[in-house]
Order: sequence, then structure tokens, then C-alpha cells
Amino acid sequence: MAGGAPASVSEAAFEAAMAALGPFETRPHIAVAVSGGSDSLALTLLADRWCRARGGRLSALSVDHGLRDGSAREAAQVSEWLAARGIAHETLAWTGPKPTHGIQAAARAARYGLLEDWCAARGVLHLLAAHTRDDQAETLLLRLGRGSGPDGLSAMSAVRELRRCRVLRPLLTVPRGDLRNYLEGLGQAWIEDPSNDDPRFARTRLRGAIASAEMPAAGLAQAAARYGGVRRVMEAETDRVLALASRMSPAGFAWLDAGRLAEAPGEIGVRALGRLIAAVGGGVHPPRRAALERAFGALLDGDPSATTLGRCHLSQGREGILICREARDLPAPLALAPAVRAHWDRRFAVRVSDTVAEGAALRPLGRGGARGYEPKSPLGRALKAVPAPARASLPVLARGGEVFSCPVLAYDAGPGPEGRKQREFAAAPGVSVRFRPASPISLAGFCVA
Repeated sequence: MAGGAPASVSEAAFEAAMAALGPFETRPHIAVAVSGGSDSLALTLLADRWCRARGGRLSALSVDHGLRDGSAREAAQVSEWLAARGIAHETLAWTGPKPTHGIQAAARAARYGLLEDWCAARGVLHLLAAHTRDDQAETLLLRLGRGSGPDGLSAMSAVRELRRCRVLRPLLTVPRGDLRNYLEGLGQAWIEDPSNDDPRFARTRLRGAIASAEMPAAGLAQAAARYGGVRRVMEAETDRVLALASRMSPAGFAWLDAGRLAEAPGEIGVRALGRLIAAVGGGVHPPRRAALERAFGALLDGDPSATTLGRCHLSQGREGILICREARDLPAPLALAPAVRAHWDRRFAVRVSDTVAEGAALRPLGRGGARGYEPKSPLGRALKAVPAPARASLPVLARGGEVFSCPVLAYDAGPGPEGRKQREFAAAPGVSVRFRPASPISLAGFCVA
């Protein structure tokens, strides 16, 4: 470590920050997202030292969004700097048409998609991101301006679970100025992103407002951490209520006990309902708060009329409140071929081995399909275990218009002859279809830095 480096970026401080985000495997292979800016370059150098000390290795990844002239040249510059330090680097390109609105959000989604795909293909479990204390303060104010509640005001979690890797933010308590001083001490230059000074972006305008109003980032970040503590408590209580009050079927629908839900504090009950709707509907986030509260109140009042929310159908059923996927806007048939991997309707993970029935496709059963089979047919027998409103959205395997399997029903077949017949019908050699929603019912938990 260069002399005079800030204590917040010492090797000991970074080791402590990483230890709080572990555990890690022996001789870990870690990925880091590096743009060439001061924050990500400092993180890359710190992480490289950390990996080498453990006999592991670091892979630095840049994403070229192709949105600015010179972006490819900047990525090449980063590669040159890191090569001089013996750090492996790769540039991932965002290709295809670019949006004209919501550019920053689209670019962020594309960036994480490319980074996650890279990690998954190489078995890398941990991806480092260089968000700092300054970013945390800006995020708090942005969300405050949007009227966010405690979840939003807790800002960024130190750990974010993606479907195939974890995003770790070990610098959330570190000021950006300290990272720049660290790089200067090492004689390492960095790239200034011109978008950071572009007044079209809300974060840029907010950054100037924070400086002019003399709002200390340390205090704002501390407030975010306190909200994070509140969020952790509410998430844990929501988990408890869901464990007692809900039953999730492997076929993708859920039953909710209205009595147990009513016993929970209102805030927790609304959260529990939102989690189930997000999972069953394949949403990334729960529906908007106002709509959730209306649905929650109607369900607890015993309103017998069905409602729709977040791509879900909600109704009173024989086992409580039924939450199932709506029978509209369902995905087109997915042709099955050897080695296919897909996330169907953002709800089911589909994996095909080297063998599959020729001409087979995965498709929703549909309203017509649910009604078009005799009760004593193989499909009719299997559907007895599924509430009628949930049948149309079931993923089934078909060939030539004929349904020959519904794999998700194999996981919920009961004992006895009927269960055996259900399992026999559901069997699909070479094809696995499992409920893996984009937003799981039980979250990884908010992590306060």
C-alpha cells in the first residue's frame, strides 16, 4: 500500500469489508465491473490484492454500451492499464438497437445482464460493483424525492442476489475522494465519464445540489443505513408470516390463509401479499403500494369478487385466497431442442437435455386447453390437483397440438393410484420445468454495509 493512503482504503479495511460480505470459496475467482472511472479502478486494484493474498484470481469486466463516441477507446485504455498490473480484463459489448428514452435504466439492465451471463458461463459466484458512500447518499435523496418508503430510503444493499451470481458492494462506506487519493498515491490515472456532468440526468443535477447545499454525504449515508436496519426487521417478519400463512405450489400458484394474514400488522401483511404476487406473476418487483393496499383490504374483508393485479388473478377459494397467473399475455410456444435453456414467462426454469421429443414445444395450456379434455383423460386426471383459475397458465408440452405432458404436476402428485397416474402423465424425459420466479418469495435479505 502506498504511503499516505486513506485508512478507508487500506488493505485491512478492504479485508474487513469483504469478510462482512462472505463467505467465499477457497482460492476464489472474483469478477469486478470496471468502467475506468476512479471508483471502479480503485476497487479493481484493491480486489486484485485481496484475491492474490488468497491464492485466487480477479477478472475485470468492462461493458461498452456503444452510446458514446470513444467508449471502445476507453475500454481499450482500461485493458492497457490493467494488463500492466497483470490483471485479466475483458470488454463486453451491448449490441443491437438502443432506446431513445430511459437510456440510463436500459443501459444498467443491459450491463448487469451481460455481466451476469459472463459470470454464469464461467462459474463465477461473486461480482464486485464500485458504488461508494457518495452514490448511497445520492440514491437516498433520489428516492426521497419519489416518495419512497423505508425500503427505498435504505438505498443500496451491500449484497444483491441475482439469479446466477451475487453482486457485492464493498465500498459503500468509502468516500469517493478517498478512492481518488488512493489512485493518486499509486500513480494510477482514471477516466472521467462525461455523462457524470450531463445535466439531462437526475443524478448529475442532484450531485450539484448536494454540493451547493452542503449536505454531507456521510450523514445521508448514515440515514440510509438506519432505514436499512428497519428494512431488515420488516423483511424478517414478512418471511415469518409467509411461512405460516402461505402455501406455494410447484405448479406456480399459491394459497394464502386470510385469517393468519389478518393477524399480522398491516404493513407486514401488505408486504407478504406483494411478495406472493411478484413471484406468482413473474414480476421483478411487487405492484405499486396503493394498488396492493386496495387488494389487501378487499381480500381481508372477504370480498368474493376476483381481482387482478401484477399479472395475477386473486380470488377466494376452497383453501383460502388463491393467487395464480392471469390467463392473458402468456408467452408464445417455445420450441424445444437439445441443450435449450430458458426462463419461461419469468416464472419457470426450462432445461432440455440432449434428447427431446421431435417437434415438441412448451406452451401455456390456455383456456381452451383446460376445458378441452375429458375428466378421465391423463390430462384431466392431472388437472384435478389444480384450481380451475390456475390451469390456463400451466406450462405444458405439446406436439402437433396435442398435450402429452405437464412436468410441473409431477412435483405435487399425491400418494396412491391417482398420484401415480399423475406422475406418469407429467413425466417428460429430457425436459425439466421448475418453478423459479424472477422474484423469490423469501428474499436474500437486505445487507447494511
